[in-house]
Amino acid sequence: MTAHDLGIVHKAHVLRGHEPEAPAYGYTAVRSIIELAEQLGL
Repeated sequence: MTAHDLGIVHKAHVLRGHEPEAPAYGYTAVRSIIELAEQLGL
């Protein structure tokens, strides 16, 4: 079961290069954990 199916609204997907993207799940795509921290304001 995915986070989307569980009703989790705020999601991020780290693009590691070996998983297909699935934008229908409504996540924010980031290229690295550092980029994720920047988007979170850390």
